[in-house]
Amino acid sequence: MLKILDNNLLRFHSVFTYEATFNWFVIVVIGFMVRFDHMGVSSFIRWLYLDPIHYDALLLFFKTSSWTLDNLSVRWISMAITLFPMIQFNNRLLLIGDGIKISKEAFWMPGVKKLHQHSADSGKGAKIWGHHFNYIGILAGNLKKRFCVPLYGQLHEGVDIIRPEEGINRNPATIVTRMANQAINTAKKTGDLCYIALDAYFSTGPMFTILKAAVDDKGKQIVHVITRAKSNYVGFTDREFAGAEYDDEDKFKLMDWSDFPEFFTALELNIYNESKVNLHRQSRWLRESPWKGLLLLLSP
Repeated sequence: MLKILDNNLLRFHSVFTYEATFNWFVIVVIGFMVRFDHMGVSSFIRWLYLDPIHYDALLLFFKTSSWTLDNLSVRWISMAITLFPMIQFNNRLLLIGDGIKISKEAFWMPGVKKLHQHSADSGKGAKIWGHHFNYIGILAGNLKKRFCVPLYGQLHEGVDIIRPEEGINRNPATIVTRMANQAINTAKKTGDLCYIALDAYFSTGPMFTILKAAVDDKGKQIVHVITRAKSNYVGFTDREFAGAEYDDEDKFKLMDWSDFPEFFTALELNIYNESKVNLHRQSRWLRESPWKGLLLLLSP
């Protein structure tokens, strides 16, 4: 185990300009692995039995210009692609994205803000002070045993000052637009075309718009999103040769498709150790249906 860890850490050596910075990187990684509390740099000092005189040096490691987080993430993603067996669908890798909100006691900590807590647990408050992270991983393993390898995480709320990105049409960035851009950047670092599986929270117009615009040199969309459509989605028939882009007479609710059971087949899925039956649209119907030219303009 120690030999494998040593070999993998050495693969990060070229990311750092100076030998001393790389040495501190190794210390930080080992500190994350062995600590039993979450007191920042103090935890590394305590659990690695380092001389407290090195406290300032450890702080400077995170501020030095001799390495960048972007280069470090590129190296880790390339390593993950080679170290783990990747599962592909239609010659695309599958990314997995989700968010997590972690409560913090320090109100003035950078990135901390008042967050709405989505949880069915009555022991959790509806509002918390904390950090909101969004993470992207990649599906690895085989068809019998699969797992998610984490690739990249970012704070997506409370960071407008340090990362003043723009959203759609020069609007401020949102959680959805930041996740979309994070998915594109992660996919580019893998060097392959990707799918990304997200929950229904990210199933909005800005997500589809950003991903659709991101194409490679051959014109192929870099990331396709796989998510659950919301019940209030509407579609419009194709009006390519009409004067207007669409007309209200052509509008219909996508959920109305579920009123035609002949277009679906029942699939039994095991979700959280519970057997559930879902409806799956038949691909044959999509190919042969007179609606195959339908242009769906998804909107929340």
